[in-house]
Amino acid sequence: MKKCPFCGAELNDDSLFCTECGKQLPKDNQCPHCGASVNDGDAFCTKCGKPLGELASLPNTNLKEPDGGLRKYLPYIIGCVLILGLIGYCYSNYYLDNNKDIQMTDSITVDNRENDAEQEIQAKKAFLEKFYKEKLGKDQEDLYAYIKKNVTANGLKILKEQYDYDCEGECLAVWLFDFEGGDLGDFKSVKITPQDKNKFLVESKYEYGVYSVVLTVVKEGENYKIDEFECMHQEAN
Repeated sequence: MKKCPFCGAELNDDSLFCTECGKQLPKDNQCPHCGASVNDGDAFCTKCGKPLGELASLPNTNLKEPDGGLRKYLPYIIGCVLILGLIGYCYSNYYLDNNKDIQMTDSITVDNRENDAEQEIQAKKAFLEKFYKEKLGKDQEDLYAYIKKNVTANGLKILKEQYDYDCEGECLAVWLFDFEGGDLGDFKSVKITPQDKNKFLVESKYEYGVYSVVLTVVKEGENYKIDEFECMHQEAN
């Protein structure tokens, strides 16, 4: 028995071709790599320096790479790696750009919401400033009509329930707005401070003190109206 110098398969002594790899076997005393003559017992070819006999079956000793060798497909592998790297690079840039756009959009959306909320607060504050300015000097009939125009049904219910004197017809506790006159003397000025989106602290300053009330302002249709009265407090100087 002898071995194929290309793949190491065991063959009959009279075999001319390898039954495993199909290659033609070199003649005796001939280098399987370069064809040079060699002597019996030589381990390496004196011409090409490559191993002879059983050593010739070691990896990467053939002059010619086997048909299925990795080197044959190396250019394709490198090409695939480069293409995948390019795809990954383009995708990462696309993702980062889109993510940046999303973050900017979210930031703009938050800013817009904050701006809208601030504009609504300022609009409600302007409504209260106008309300307090225009109700000054009105007689009872005109004042009732003005209040009913700027107060919700819930607010009017509170004004009616808080009226604790005997009266005929419609009676509203208009003093809940600013305790006009009374123990505090003449009215001087009013200061309106937002507490949140809907609640506003109204501080009416009088000659002898300050009357405070928290008013809740809501929107009905296209108009703002006063809906609730809370934390009414009178403080003398």
